[in-house]
Amino acid sequence: MYVYNKESSVVKKDHDERDHSDESLEYSPFSAPGEYEQFQSRHRVSGPAYNAPLMIPEKKDFPDELSIAPGELTREYLAAGTVLYKSMRYDSFDAAKALAGRKNTEEWEGQYFALDKAISEGYEMDYLDEDTGNGRAWLHTFVVTKDIPILHNTAPHHGDDSYSGGQKAAAVKRFLINNPDILVDNATAFINPGKPLMPTLSEMGVAFNGPHDMDGGREIIIGGEQLKDLNVTHSESHQYKMWERR
Repeated sequence: MYVYNKESSVVKKDHDERDHSDESLEYSPFSAPGEYEQFQSRHRVSGPAYNAPLMIPEKKDFPDELSIAPGELTREYLAAGTVLYKSMRYDSFDAAKALAGRKNTEEWEGQYFALDKAISEGYEMDYLDEDTGNGRAWLHTFVVTKDIPILHNTAPHHGDDSYSGGQKAAAVKRFLINNPDILVDNATAFINPGKPLMPTLSEMGVAFNGPHDMDGGREIIIGGEQLKDLNVTHSESHQYKMWERR
């Protein structure tokens, strides 16, 4: 689990309500197989900082258990037609509001979705009155409309909540920098230990598929313009009384 905001699967803040509409980023829309590879030729970087060999500081900001082995972090595509789920306190999902509310300062900033409906439903308790257990939550169903480039992380301990999101992000960044073929050399140049991971990936048009827990659950993190490649197909309200769903 990576933990970001209140309207994600792992809610901590009311991200949709923040106003950062004056912020803007330029995104590279790697929306289909073949387009991603064109990023290298379209976005050439130059200068000493980028032309120098990629190196990661020797000091690690994460324990050995979070080290990622070859084959545990791969670049794939979240295929068009994939069904995703997201629980919220709101009766609708507005991609424009989500984009306007970006801060781009947190390692795992983005909107969280689940492939398993039950995982999203498990977060509905977060939207209830904390004293009475009464309230209503909304479960939204989405379909992916375009292939979205995505990093797929299967490192087992990345689903362990005893490690912080910052430690997990540091392990991912180290692996990407030391394995530039994952993102293509020029793209990897944008990965920096000092820059937040998901905002950087979102700017590059890449989503993230990581462990939700130690039992095989998955969570999908999508940020930036890729949110526009999702369509809501169904929304349903779930009413609760004294922590029990009615």
